[in-house]
Amino acid sequence: MTNSERLALGLIVIGVLSRLIPHPPNVTAVVGVSLLGAYAIRSPWLAALVPVAVMALADIVLGWHGSALFTYAGMLAGVLIGRGLLRQLSVVRLGGAAFLASLAFFLISNFGVYLGGYYGFGLDGLVACYLAAIPFWGLSLVGDLGSTAILFALFVLARRTVVRDGAAAGARL
Repeated sequence: MTNSERLALGLIVIGVLSRLIPHPPNVTAVVGVSLLGAYAIRSPWLAALVPVAVMALADIVLGWHGSALFTYAGMLAGVLIGRGLLRQLSVVRLGGAAFLASLAFFLISNFGVYLGGYYGFGLDGLVACYLAAIPFWGLSLVGDLGSTAILFALFVLARRTVVRDGAAAGARL
């Protein structure tokens, strides 16, 4: 198993657990694992598999819903954003990517809710749908920014530790 495959598997486990363990509504690590996968996994296909697998595996337990395709598309948008913005890692780029991934998920997933017809199909329904979703997005944004910061901090720390320990081990040989 390659390092990218191990990382993908670990991110999937973290993402699924973040959706299944008790948590405040919409506060999960799915955007964080999506962005870290987009940054650290070489294969774009494997990186894209991470959020899809997280959502699908957790949805087996949580249940499916009519706008699931839009939910998954919103998570895939985060991978595209991450692959575009995180070629060079910086705090500003990471924060921007997390915000944009969260916003993309909000816009895409709630468009799927709108298409379900609960709010009607006119412009008034579209506006009502997005307005009703804003409080949920506030909580999502907290989880998205927080999980991204924590996961990237742990990744950078682990990478530095491995490099430092590897250099020390090489010096002892």
